[in-house]
Amino acid sequence: MRLLVLMIACLISSAALSRDAKVGNTTVNVSPPAGFCEVDKTNKVDSGWLASTTDLLKGSGVFTIAAFPDCSDLKKSRQSGQFIASKVLITAPFSAVGNASSESVTSTCDELRSKQYSDQEKVEMAKTVKEFANGNSVSDSVILGILDETKGEVCYVGTLQKVKTKDGELHPLLSFFAVTYVRNNMMFLYQMTPYVDATSTSTALANLKIVYLEFARANPK
Repeated sequence: MRLLVLMIACLISSAALSRDAKVGNTTVNVSPPAGFCEVDKTNKVDSGWLASTTDLLKGSGVFTIAAFPDCSDLKKSRQSGQFIASKVLITAPFSAVGNASSESVTSTCDELRSKQYSDQEKVEMAKTVKEFANGNSVSDSVILGILDETKGEVCYVGTLQKVKTKDGELHPLLSFFAVTYVRNNMMFLYQMTPYVDATSTSTALANLKIVYLEFARANPK
């Protein structure tokens, strides 16, 4: 995910762009992690990407609180329409807004521990992606299970996906997310990053832990 790309610039942006977002009856503080940027809603590419991301997650029952594309990927996308592979998403499942707790985090993590996508779930996922992902598609998705956890606080879930872009390119992606809660809201913190080699999984997990720790510090339970 190249979290160190443009680190100085994005650290400045993070401080400047820290903001509160409404979730149910509470607010959470969000800001782009180092290497990621806020989108410019006046820019056609940025606004189109944000709308597609928001609609895609909504179609899966998830509310998008904030979406931060990798700064380098965003710049290339603005210039050539290149697929934005690396991103961080701060989200909340609609079903758990206002009624989450440490116990619900534990039960959700336990449910995901041995979860595998059924053929029907894969079909539904592909249908949702086709509808909202601007010509991109998911050719396969495999849950890697719980990669690490702190009981009642957070667990980290790994998923390996094969995304085919509208121009025919195949992108193996690690789609990791942290399951946690802020006050009474369940939160999913997503990090998408390209799968390059055998070190990609451990690197992506380490980076997601940084994303979670920064978010947790800004949003004490």
